[in-house]
Amino acid sequence: MSYGACPSCKKEIPSGLVFCPSCGASKADKPDKGSFSGNSSGSPGKRSAPVGLIVVVALASALAALLYQAEKSTPPPSNPAPQAAETPALTPEQINEAARVAKAEERKKRIAQAFQLSGEHWELRQLIRRNLHDPKSYQHIETRYVDDDSDVLEVVTRYRAKNMFGALVINTTLARTHIDGRVIEIVHSQ
Repeated sequence: MSYGACPSCKKEIPSGLVFCPSCGASKADKPDKGSFSGNSSGSPGKRSAPVGLIVVVALASALAALLYQAEKSTPPPSNPAPQAAETPALTPEQINEAARVAKAEERKKRIAQAFQLSGEHWELRQLIRRNLHDPKSYQHIETRYVDDDSDVLEVVTRYRAKNMFGALVINTTLARTHIDGRVIEIVHSQ
């Protein structure tokens, strides 16, 4: 079995895995990208709502006045051309593309049903909590998954929980799950 280095923690990873078992980083991640929780701690400066609203209303009014003037000054067409009521027929390629897009959307819906609004994989969360020393101490940090268009997803969950000594520690669990949410196996838990 061949090994590669994790771009984040530089530990060796078996080539068959997409996520590092030690830190949970994806092989494709760059080390300077930061955490992959998706939460931003800072926010750019904001303008106050009344000033922004006034600017938007002023721009909309000016645009409406210009459109009204343009419509008023345009003469009506002397002899309008008849409009064709026919719609062009779809080619086989367009039909196949529409079917492929519909199938991809259905797949996204099936995958989304396995995850909660917080991003947690609901069955993996229950399995992790059942195996904790103090299940009430479980705090979800993030969950990521890799979809390679098969029926199996690789799901990485990072969470905080109390260990046997009562200390709050961060753990990572890598699991393979079916597209409909069933956990197939826990690959690695740290």
